Amino acid sequence: MSQKVKSIFIKNFFDSGNVYWDLKDVNVLVGKNGSGKSTILQLIKSTVRDEYDYEVLSRCAGVQVYFESQNKSLENIFFSPELLSEKYTNAYVEGNFSKLKYNILYNENPIKITGPVVNDQINDINNKIIKNEFDFFNGDTFKDTNGNINDEKLEKAFKVYFKESFKNDTVIKDINKLINTNKVKLNVEYISTINMTANSISNIQKSDGSFASFLDYEIIEEFNKILLSENSKEYTKKLIDSLNSMFKESNKNVFIKNNKLYFSIGNGKNIEYRSLSSGERQLIYIFIKVLNALENNALILMDEPEISLHLSWQEKLITEIRNLNNKSQIIIVTHSPAILMNGWMDSFVDIKNIIRI
Repeated sequence: MSQKVKSIFIKNFFDSGNVYWDLKDVNVLVGKNGSGKSTILQLIKSTVRDEYDYEVLSRCAGVQVYFESQNKSLENIFFSPELLSEKYTNAYVEGNFSKLKYNILYNENPIKITGPVVNDQINDINNKIIKNEFDFFNGDTFKDTNGNINDEKLEKAFKVYFKESFKNDTVIKDINKLINTNKVKLNVEYISTINMTANSISNIQKSDGSFASFLDYEIIEEFNKILLSENSKEYTKKLIDSLNSMFKESNKNVFIKNNKLYFSIGNGKNIEYRSLSSGERQLIYIFIKVLNALENNALILMDEPEISLHLSWQEKLITEIRNLNNKSQIIIVTHSPAILMNGWMDSFVDIKNIIRI
């Protein structure tokens, strides 16, 4: 495993406490509905992938991901702009604009700071922001005929200016330039059953007039990666073995012909994978994604994989995933205790035990 996540720290998670989570090779997070399991997974994904997703990032004050190798850490800290510096707000208060509640203007788009942040460097950027914006709002544009600041006019402009200003990547890019040299790279394969279920019933019309689901196209896309891999022969054998293990109880056998997946269903009849049920196709997609993670030792994140799988498949899922790929680190969130069967209880983590007030 080229990179292994040692621990996760999430600050002020849903305003209820901090998350401290030490990770193993296989990790299964469980908890009640609404407890935040999937959100933790999304925060990890956004942090490691270096994504800027306000809806996700607004659910905490910061995320840190620590790696075991070389004592390096990949640290993403997400600030709302008002948290970048108290001086930022004070600059306007000193300018006699105290009637305005500036903090409500900043919350729409947080600034993301990635990496080991050096305070002096951040302060330099912060001071540049303060000066530019303060000069803008301290001009004659917002004064009335007596030379006094028109608070109503200023407030309207202030809202528009900052909303647009923080949609611009300039500030984020300035900050990220400071830390890119120390950044640890990690590939991620994110598998969401919710997305798969939606894609399995969302159809598109092909040029020949026939219809296919988005999930089918995703399967083709991921399967082509396997076929193009230098390890294609090894990977396709792994895939066939694991799929046959899962489909054995329904008397189906998988084989590959003309670079396509087929299943024999008895009486000499063969069908393409597209003729399988939604749950069966989702299992195929999961296994192919897991194999592609093997290619670059990616971190595997799985959000409730049990939703479309019957009980016996749930019990075998992790074992078959490890048969396919025993190198990648795995984080699964689930409601199903069956996922932990067949010797995976040591991977069990209750979300209540990693959130501290």
